[in-house]
Amino acid sequence: NQELYILGSGIDGDIDEFIIRAGDDLGWLGYFIGISEVLKALYIEQLPEEGERVDAFMRRIIHNQSIKELSIRTDIGDQGFENLGYFYETAMLSPI
Repeated sequence: NQELYILGSGIDGDIDEFIIRAGDDLGWLGYFIGISEVLKALYIEQLPEEGERVDAFMRRIIHNQSIKELSIRTDIGDQGFENLGYFYETAMLSPI
């Protein structure tokens, strides 16, 4: 599948859903998203409230070059928005 949903709980139980749980290393999740060459769409519905985990995630996803559609419906904090600015400068996102 070429899309990924990051959620707080499962919606359909599909393989394109990643459910955030306590203790998940979001730095590694961000790393794998960042190096993916096939991921076309990323939908972030929920992230934990711990800023360090969110920052680690955002610092790594910005390296992705294949994402064309990005939706964020959660608070990513100030540092997350700074990282997101870099992502938008380098990504070829489709307008919504």
